[in-house]
Amino acid sequence: MDKLSAHQPLITDNRPRIEFYLGYPGVIKTHGLERLAFNRAPVSDIEARITNMSQAERADFRRHYKVMDLYQRGVMYGNRAQLMEAIELADNDGLFRYHLQAGTDMILRLRERLAQDPGDLDALLNLGHAHYKVGEYEESVFYLQKVLAEEPAAPFANLYMGLNLAELRRYDEAKKFFKTTVKNNPAQMRT
Repeated sequence: MDKLSAHQPLITDNRPRIEFYLGYPGVIKTHGLERLAFNRAPVSDIEARITNMSQAERADFRRHYKVMDLYQRGVMYGNRAQLMEAIELADNDGLFRYHLQAGTDMILRLRERLAQDPGDLDALLNLGHAHYKVGEYEESVFYLQKVLAEEPAAPFANLYMGLNLAELRRYDEAKKFFKTTVKNNPAQMRT
C-alpha cells in the first residue's frame, strides 16, 4: 500500500479517485492503471489470511477475484472480450454491462420503443449496437439489416454490421461493410 499510495493525492469526498480510476486513463495513464491492477496481492495470499471459510466460499471468493481482475483489465485496455468473460462469471452483470454500453434493461426499453414505432431507425440502430456490445451478433445483424434497408450508406450501421460479421468469421462480407463505412464517413477509419 505504501508503494501504491506514494506521491498520490489524498482521496476525499470531492476527489474519490479510487472509485473511478479505471475510467480516467488520461489522468492516471495506462502504466499507472497497470500498477494498480497488477500489484495487487495474489488471491492465494488473501485467502490464506481469511479464516473460517468453507471450500464453497473459497471457490466463490476466487471466482469474484477473477471477475474483478477481468473487469479491470477489460476497462483498462478497452478489451470487450475480457468484459464479456467477466459477465459470464459474475452474478450481477450491471456494472460490466455499463462499460459495454449495453444491457438487458436498455434492450428492453429499445424494443418497447420499436413496438410503438416499428420504423424508428434510431431504435433499430441502437438495438443493433446493444446486441453487438453484449455479444449477440445474429440479433445485431437482424436489426442492422433493417436500418441498412432504409439507409444503405448509414456509417454506424455499416460499421457495426462489419464488426458483427467479423465476429461471426464472415470476413469477406465484413470487409464490404467496412469499406462502405470508410467511404461514407472517413472519420471512422480509426475505428
